Amino acid sequence: MIELSYTRAALLAAIEAADPATLPLSEITDPCVATGDARVRVCGREKDDLFPLLKIALSERFADVPRPQLNRDLLIPLRNALGNAFKHGNSRDPAKSVSVEIMLSGKGALVAVTDQGAGFDVALTFRRFQERQSYFMNHGVGFRNLHQAMSLVSYENGGRTMLLCFRPRDESDSPAAWAFGDAAPIAP
Repeated sequence: MIELSYTRAALLAAIEAADPATLPLSEITDPCVATGDARVRVCGREKDDLFPLLKIALSERFADVPRPQLNRDLLIPLRNALGNAFKHGNSRDPAKSVSVEIMLSGKGALVAVTDQGAGFDVALTFRRFQERQSYFMNHGVGFRNLHQAMSLVSYENGGRTMLLCFRPRDESDSPAAWAFGDAAPIAP
């Protein structure tokens, strides 16, 4: 679910993650990635450089999550974000890289995918998506897929960074219940 009012700090709070400044960077293959709080950063050129390793690590980390939920809410949005970062953000420029930072906690993951492109007007693009206007090639299939996921999605850095906040939940939870918890809404 795309919700542009959420900041990185609010999404980190949603998964009760430690302050990123207090966690050292871990290697994606470090055992703590599968079980404990961790902060990971990987860089590559395109989706095929990054996604296979990220898929393995995140699938292992969230092995108890039903596969359809994991695919819909984390892996497919991540794969699409990596593809968009290379294709649209970096304009397929092999000299530019895509960076992925993952914060893992006992409650979920916050994945930040950053490209080196010019960015885009996220608010305008999202408004056009909501109004069912044509705003990108393929008529915005990426935004539709992100909006259908039960994860929270936001952007920062002028549209150069997509934030994907995944929290495993019971399939009976509504998106609002997941996003806002049982008590009060998360402050944007």
